[in-house]
Amino acid sequence: MSDRYVSLAEVRQILLELKSVRPETAFGTFHSSTLSIAEGTPLSLESANKLIDCLKALHLTTSEGKEYKPNDTIIYKIVDILPTTSVEIRSIISREHVILSETSVKEILDTVSKYN
Repeated sequence: MSDRYVSLAEVRQILLELKSVRPETAFGTFHSSTLSIAEGTPLSLESANKLIDCLKALHLTTSEGKEYKPNDTIIYKIVDILPTTSVEIRSIISREHVILSETSVKEILDTVSKYN
């Protein structure tokens, strides 16, 4: 088994499949609460995966003009949160200690808006 990031849309699908094959008693409180959170995402698994691919394909730059490739942590956070403002984008990216250019922020917002 390997570790990998998954979107809330994928978590929802995994838990719904698990719930359908397990008796109610084996589908515990943790699974139920996690499923409740995952059901909050408006994206289908297919849409989430397309958005992930689109975000990975973006050519982003920092405010200093340097190329910036977001890692999977950032990409999956964007997909799960579906930010609609530059403040939300900057908050997600801030853990990388990077300041994106206005153009890059707009690119991310435009990409997300196609799926939101």
